[in-house]
Amino acid sequence: MTATGAVLATASYTFDNNFLPTGLSLASAGKTVQAALTWDKDGLLTGFGPFTLTRGGPGGALSQFKDTVATTAYGYDTLARPATRTQQVNGQTPYTAQLSYDLSGRIVGKTETVGGVNTTYAYGYDPGGQLTEVRRNGAVTERYAYDANGNRTSRQLGGGAVETATYDRQDRLRQRGAVTYQFNSDGFLTQRGSDTFQYSTRGQLLQATVGGQTLTYGYDGLGRRISRTDSGGTTQYLYGDPASHLITAVRTPNGDFTTLYYDTAGLLTALERNGTRYYVATDQVGTPRVVSDATGASVKVLDYDSFGNLTSDSNPGFDLPLGYAGGLADTVIGLIHFGFRDYDPAAGRWTARDPVLFASGQGNLYVYVGNSPIGYRDPSGLFCISVTIYAGVGGGVSTCITDEGASVCGELGLGVGAGAEPDRFGDLEETGTSVGAEAAATLGPFEVGTGYSLDDKGCLKGGPKGVVDLADLLEESSTQLAEKFSGGLGKLKVGLEAKVAAKGCVQGKW
Repeated sequence: MTATGAVLATASYTFDNNFLPTGLSLASAGKTVQAALTWDKDGLLTGFGPFTLTRGGPGGALSQFKDTVATTAYGYDTLARPATRTQQVNGQTPYTAQLSYDLSGRIVGKTETVGGVNTTYAYGYDPGGQLTEVRRNGAVTERYAYDANGNRTSRQLGGGAVETATYDRQDRLRQRGAVTYQFNSDGFLTQRGSDTFQYSTRGQLLQATVGGQTLTYGYDGLGRRISRTDSGGTTQYLYGDPASHLITAVRTPNGDFTTLYYDTAGLLTALERNGTRYYVATDQVGTPRVVSDATGASVKVLDYDSFGNLTSDSNPGFDLPLGYAGGLADTVIGLIHFGFRDYDPAAGRWTARDPVLFASGQGNLYVYVGNSPIGYRDPSGLFCISVTIYAGVGGGVSTCITDEGASVCGELGLGVGAGAEPDRFGDLEETGTSVGAEAAATLGPFEVGTGYSLDDKGCLKGGPKGVVDLADLLEESSTQLAEKFSGGLGKLKVGLEAKVAAKGCVQGKW
């Protein structure tokens, strides 16, 4: 694989008889990254370059990631959820974290130790799972409020003033505090205060002018950001990992060459810069907290608020390409790049919507991880969507694209009804076949139904469900809603969907 243009690199791979990669080589302008890969009998990665992976967690989950100097240990609770994370470097312990969950699976507590200093966090949520309060060592440090469609209407950090925000009917941010925002007809951010932004038709940031400084960005044919150019030169991002879209190496204008290493969840664990290795401790969503050298001494300590605003950096001169939630941080423009979209931590939302998702009726296309950033991350900024049409004989297709890869499913059967359904938190479908039956009835914005499926491994899944479509409700004004419901059930749209179908899926990893 060869990429030319702003980035010039060649990646080559070797494979075993099971078509698993056993070697990676990435060459760029006289620098070469080489890594051997090893696998266990279940096809799980057990070694990458200088690091060994131990699979002692539930279901073969990662329990240790280590080399000869440092070890990151991962612990899980009885429900196989991440519970503890500890990094040790040369006998020192720069970072530990312990998580606790409520009955809904939300993280409600965290005890974090950085450089021997313990900090406890308590998290509060509204009934929809949106983060509303953060307490640090018992004191409230963050407060948030939202409207009915998930737009963040206010935030308060520490004892500071309450910052409010307003939105238009398409959930586009209009004002945050004293800063005004403008978007174009495609839903892409064009102006933030005096800062201006230019996007491609695919929603890729091409140019930003902030504080009188203009920056430009380049992308490859797969939509990955490969360059950032400012007055000081061009930074290049190189991709060589055959299993993901994660950045393998970064070359800065001054010639520094940095290789990045990740664990199985795609969280940064180490980097090598000009022959020197550093170890990175991240929190549960992949935000870097501590960078240590081989002696165990802290080189850089960072702190962020819950939505990704950098609140402290002990060593700004030490460049760390990845920031909040493992995204590609750009401190000049104040945005973080995740896969195919850019995130604004000050606003706590994406700078661009996806036109396909907006047409499909999703409630809010700008909200980041459902306003629940403590336990969720979105490293790709992508989506899952399914479309079905049945009128007697019919079928459908569903597509899911994430940072891990893509999956496509097709189905064929008998039924009635049609629909399109996006899923912000969807996951890749496994390769295989299944048969299933579903039925649902709708009354205006309300839906109830049930569905079951039996896959080719003999596993039965499914159960009842109930949904209230907030997007449908919020498309109407308060007067229109009052008129609709005052007329009784006769004015509400009634629908019925049912199907019996066979389904086949194919999954591919990047």
